[in-house]
Amino acid sequence: MKIKEIIKKIEQDSNCRLVKRITDFTSDLTLPKDLHYFFSNYESLQMFLYKPYGIKIVSSNEFIPTSKKLYPEDDVIWEELKNDISNDWYLIAES
Repeated sequence: MKIKEIIKKIEQDSNCRLVKRITDFTSDLTLPKDLHYFFSNYESLQMFLYKPYGIKIVSSNEFIPTSKKLYPEDDVIWEELKNDISNDWYLIAES
């Protein structure tokens, strides 16, 4: 199933909230085509709104390396994380 088909199904689901983008999207990152399409056309997506297992696909502004979400900037762990591969792992969803 292609991203456009998936989004069409999501738009029809009352348990989901899809927020369309109103500004232009730009990124210095090389993103997969489907993620680039999503960020170019939508701000965010919340699924299973009224369930305890609800999930949010983050906006492009919240699309940051996961380590930056997990650790404060002044945490000593940054000494260990310098040049670590995990700095290239990005947060795409929150629960």
